[in-house]
Amino acid sequence: MRDENSVLKPEWLLPLSRRVILFQSLHQLLSWALIVVATFLLVQMFFEFAGGPEVPALVLLLAIACGALQSLVFALPGAMTVSSIADSRIQMGIEGCGYVLWQEDASAAVYRQKLPAWLRWDESNVIVKKSGADISIQGPYYLLKRIGRQLS
Repeated sequence: MRDENSVLKPEWLLPLSRRVILFQSLHQLLSWALIVVATFLLVQMFFEFAGGPEVPALVLLLAIACGALQSLVFALPGAMTVSSIADSRIQMGIEGCGYVLWQEDASAAVYRQKLPAWLRWDESNVIVKKSGADISIQGPYYLLKRIGRQLS
C-alpha cells in the first residue's frame, strides 16, 4: 500500500520495440522533417554568406537530423499516478516545465507547451485526471520523471 504522499515512478506507455521508431504520428514526422530541412537551409545560407566552413551537405543534414531526434525522444509517452498531492503542486510542476493549461473540464486538465503551434506536438501534451484519491498524469516520459522528482 502506498503512503498518502507517494509518487510512483513513471512508466512507458509504449513497448521498447515501438519506442525505437520514435515518431508517434504522421503529423509529428512531417513537422520534424520540415524543421530539419528548414534548419539545414538556414545553416547552409549562413555558411555561404558568413564564409563558414565548407561542410558537405549530407554531413550537415545528418548532423541536424540527429540533433533534432532529441525532441522526439523527449516526446515519448509515459504515465504515472500520484496520490493525495495538492493539485497546485502538480500544476506548478507542469507549468514550471514550460507548459500552460490548454483545456480543463470536470474529468481532466490538458496542458500544452508554451511554443508556437508549428513547434508544438499534440504528442507532448500532459493530461491530468482525478480518480478518487489518485491523480493520473499522462505525458512525455522524461517530463513525468522531472515532475515526479519535484513532487517527492
